[in-house]
Amino acid sequence: MARHADEADDILLAAADSGHLFAKRDMAFRMMKGHKRFGTRRQGLFLWLGIYPDLFRLGLADVYDERLR
Repeated sequence: MARHADEADDILLAAADSGHLFAKRDMAFRMMKGHKRFGTRRQGLFLWLGIYPDLFRLGLADVYDERLR
């Protein structure tokens, strides 16, 4: 991954845009640490706080919930 950092960043951005929860978390961490390619620290904090509704939805989800497929 270290040799192909640009490709890994592109994959992370694509996964976060498609709604992958762990990709959103990793992108928020990178933003808060100061990686300018992803955004500002403030945007990272808002992204981090935006993860919690998804966590609650997944924790309370029914096995027949169509949004989880």
